[in-house]
Amino acid sequence: MGKPNGVFRLFIFICLIVLPLAVQADEWINQRLNQDSTTELQNEEQIAINPANPNNMVAVWRDFRLGYRRLGWSYTFDAGASWTEGGLLEESHYPWHSDPGITTDLDGNFYVIILSYTSTSEPNGFFVQKSTDGGVTWGPSMTVIDQYPGVFEDKEFIACDRTDSAHAGNLYVTWARFSSITEIMYRRSTDSGQTWGNSIRVGDISNVQFPIPVVGRSGEVYIAWTSYYSSAILLDVSTDGGATFGADRTVVNVYTPSTELNGGVDAYSSPHMDADITDGPYSGRLYLSFMDRRGGFTDRDIWVMFSDDMGSNWSTPVRINDDTPGNGRDQFLPWLTVDNQGTVTVVFLDRRNDPQNRKYHCYLTQSTDGGLTWAANTQVSTEASDPNFAFTGNLPNDTAIDLGQPVISLSRAGLLGEYIGVVSHNGRAVPIWTDIRNLHQDAYAGFNSTGAGVESLEPSGGRGGLRLSRNPVHAGQRVFIQAPLGDMPAGRTPALLDIHGLDGRHIRTLTGDFSGAEAVYLWDGRMENGDLVNSGLYFLNLDSRSRVGGRIVIVK
Repeated sequence: MGKPNGVFRLFIFICLIVLPLAVQADEWINQRLNQDSTTELQNEEQIAINPANPNNMVAVWRDFRLGYRRLGWSYTFDAGASWTEGGLLEESHYPWHSDPGITTDLDGNFYVIILSYTSTSEPNGFFVQKSTDGGVTWGPSMTVIDQYPGVFEDKEFIACDRTDSAHAGNLYVTWARFSSITEIMYRRSTDSGQTWGNSIRVGDISNVQFPIPVVGRSGEVYIAWTSYYSSAILLDVSTDGGATFGADRTVVNVYTPSTELNGGVDAYSSPHMDADITDGPYSGRLYLSFMDRRGGFTDRDIWVMFSDDMGSNWSTPVRINDDTPGNGRDQFLPWLTVDNQGTVTVVFLDRRNDPQNRKYHCYLTQSTDGGLTWAANTQVSTEASDPNFAFTGNLPNDTAIDLGQPVISLSRAGLLGEYIGVVSHNGRAVPIWTDIRNLHQDAYAGFNSTGAGVESLEPSGGRGGLRLSRNPVHAGQRVFIQAPLGDMPAGRTPALLDIHGLDGRHIRTLTGDFSGAEAVYLWDGRMENGDLVNSGLYFLNLDSRSRVGGRIVIVK
């Protein structure tokens, strides 16, 4: 599927900004992002959204379709209603690729970071690739760090300053360096990833893992990580655009930094953090979510806390999964994001529906009041996932399969990987997770269809909106499209209504009935040749003689 031209991108953007806030249960569409025909693993998903065109998102994941670690990617230009898989990213320094991270700048350029290596005992490095076309294609690898002697660089994440600070556009990468000790390391780029500054050790103590970088409202740089030494989540802050950092701050103590859940699932009390960079009532607030066993419960829950003073002081952790406390059902692998309206979204894997505490669903919840209260949890995944089928071919854990070089055992990769992801715009979340409904691991995304393209454009500056009698519709079902005559040009010259597909392909042109107070168009879900259209999103636009805005109609 081709990339929409500028007109269609602008049109989708207009439609997206009027989408309603509420997350509707039972309206989630689940889509498999990797389109390979193997039964290999796909996991460790991340997703980023284009601030210049919020209908454009890019997802990345760790992909074993060749029998060893690579990175797959997919992109969407319709807010997650449909996805196009790009294949596997090409990074030529080393044969194995892992631990994907992704971010965007204010101009809508995407940056993906790749751990590239041959083995944990040989040279390795981090490399960033940039996409200027919404994730359709990627530029050459730009070296963050490579071949530092005697260490293995691991678990890298990337952030970009999308504020109006003096450091806008800076890229920040943080990671864990393994040698005789483990350290939290950091580098920054001030030229869109072309060159990178010197490495800085951020943490003051060793035996650490899983650092997450976040940029605050004034351009301050936060890095949080897990301390295995003190069983705590620690934080460090830079107020000079990442040039220097201060002393470690303890955010919260945790029961155990990592554990193995029922079914052999590795899970971590790692920090998942974001900041409110809007001008809203909670501007500057820093949020942190984590998995933990707290409050005397024996199962793992998801907790959230926030800070209004750059991480010096924090609110009491709040349990945000709303199943019965202490029911013996685990919640794990959370991810947190704050969107353009200040809405906080947390997504996580959840076993509340399984008395055996094994099968899981993807759930999410949101807060619109700065983390003070949280909406009822919403089940995103439409089918449960059973970790018993997470191994290739559902073979015993000690079985090895030769699917190419190198030979890999089935117990590799932490079973489900170590993280999932979510983005949001105007409160509409798009989560991404590891799903096993096909009896092997796949990367899945959720799309909430309720209200997508259904709300009329708000009249503004003399512009009106098309109104639909129903949306979504089924192919062949009639939909009446109405436009107020007051928005027609002088003389009521009949305006033609054009219907296009997502790829810009012309579907049909309709002529309206102007006999009443409104112009009325009737579409029966067919193309010009009479064939029914396929399911998907279709754009409705009046011709240039009209001042009436456009709409999206969803065909199921």
